[in-house]
Amino acid sequence: MHHTPNQQTTSHVTIERATLLSFETIRLEVITEYESVPVQIERNGRPVEYVVLNERTTETGTIERDIHLARPVTLEAVYTVFHPGHKTIVVIPREIVHTDEFERRYAYDGPLGLVFFEQTIEAYVWSPVAFSIWFVIHDPDTHREIERYVCRGKVVACGMWTFPDYMKVIIIDCMSKPQWKRMKSSILTSKPSA
Repeated sequence: MHHTPNQQTTSHVTIERATLLSFETIRLEVITEYESVPVQIERNGRPVEYVVLNERTTETGTIERDIHLARPVTLEAVYTVFHPGHKTIVVIPREIVHTDEFERRYAYDGPLGLVFFEQTIEAYVWSPVAFSIWFVIHDPDTHREIERYVCRGKVVACGMWTFPDYMKVIIIDCMSKPQWKRMKSSILTSKPSA
């Protein structure tokens, strides 16, 4: 059975939390009534094999269970956990970003932010754990959000997202809006500091 991350067959929560501790280990926090029910883990909708390493009862009364996966995770995939017939949750890559293995796999030493060229503006964002990137434009005086753009970028390597020519499209779109008329010259003449 394939579950999407926000699909639920009932509103009953059986798993409080799921987080990646390493590239092979997931920590689950399971409601006590479901401690004997095996969870299902999926990678992009396909079952993942695992073994339970250990479990303990937390101060809040939930069961904390460490699970070892048969194959290391890839951060480009979506991992979900669920008890059949209950709410599906996405495994969050929290602790994994503080590991040496994460640093080794995803270290990046290239351009970040906006890079201005003669005819284009390129945007570079490093985020190995992101599934999507949004550009949010704020008014420099009021700090209120003016526009929000979901980006059509691609991950090239090491969690590096690029947006070829996309910033130019955003700026042209913004320039056509009245609240941007007064900021037009500062946007077109600003350059990133070296």
